[in-house]
Amino acid sequence: MSNIRNLKNLTQPKSFDGMNFIRGIKPTDIDGYFEISNKLFIFFELKYKDSPMTNAQKAGFERLCDVFDETKNKEAIFIIAKHDVPSTDDSRDCIIDVSKCEVVRYRKNKKWTPHNKAETLKDFIDRYLKHQKIR
Repeated sequence: MSNIRNLKNLTQPKSFDGMNFIRGIKPTDIDGYFEISNKLFIFFELKYKDSPMTNAQKAGFERLCDVFDETKNKEAIFIIAKHDVPSTDDSRDCIIDVSKCEVVRYRKNKKWTPHNKAETLKDFIDRYLKHQKIR
């Protein structure tokens, strides 16, 4: 967990309650993102056990991922992974090791694909990058 710079800030709750816009639209966050050479964009969202995404969150993630696939020479994948770390009052007890979260499904080429293999997020992304011949 060496890249957590300030655990206190990390655990500080953020409220989007005052961020209502037209038609009741509110922002959401994304748990992880990185890109490689401005060509491949990898996004991921973590969920506790089998917690579902809201319809609005799912639609937003789909649109974000799909717009890259519609752009020449760019591609994106959006991965949903789960963890089983419950929240507690002590932040140190509830740190989620993102690399060990289990991939549940992913979106690529405008479709969701269930991931029926027990595979960590780190292993899934490593395998995906290798398959894409990205080093």
